[in-house]
Amino acid sequence: MRLYFVLVLFVVALLTACSTEPAAEPAKVVEPAKGAVPAPAPGASETAEESLLASGRAESPEGNGESSEPSAEQQDEAQSLAQDQRYRQLVLGTWEDDYEGHRTMTLNEDGSGTMIVELSGMKATLFAARLEFNMQWTLQGGRLQKRTIDGTPARRVNMILKMMGDRVDEPILELTDDRLLLLDKDGVTQYDWRRKEGSSAPSE
Repeated sequence: MRLYFVLVLFVVALLTACSTEPAAEPAKVVEPAKGAVPAPAPGASETAEESLLASGRAESPEGNGESSEPSAEQQDEAQSLAQDQRYRQLVLGTWEDDYEGHRTMTLNEDGSGTMIVELSGMKATLFAARLEFNMQWTLQGGRLQKRTIDGTPARRVNMILKMMGDRVDEPILELTDDRLLLLDKDGVTQYDWRRKEGSSAPSE
């Protein structure tokens, strides 16, 4: 009986030993070969790509809220430049008005110009019946700017320039093929020039 009991214990111990799994060996760490580039960790490439995309969005006009369209200030500046260019062509030629006598003004394409003033009565006695001024002109910001260089008779012209100055800067209120309306520096007086008959507007 005792022998039978010992045999049973032996068989149970044997079966238990066979069914037990061996302990797992610790994972071996494989050192990369010298000079080899280590493989990226799982998900690393996706993360780098997402980072680049995010950076691109931040630098793009859509990402930083900037618009590729010109601002209102840039549009106004472009319109002003276009208007000046059109005015520079339209203002060329010969103009007349009757302010303080009969005046004839010629503006040439090279920036030179002349103004002939015909006086009568007391004004002719004080100055001269006919004064001729040589000048240079430019047009910028919708303003006609003129500078008198000299004229004849020289003594009378120089006297007038000392009294009135040699430069004028007049805003253009209106400019068409036949009319040039300028505003004096006093902000009130207007000079209404009309194109001289026979002096046609330059073709654009």
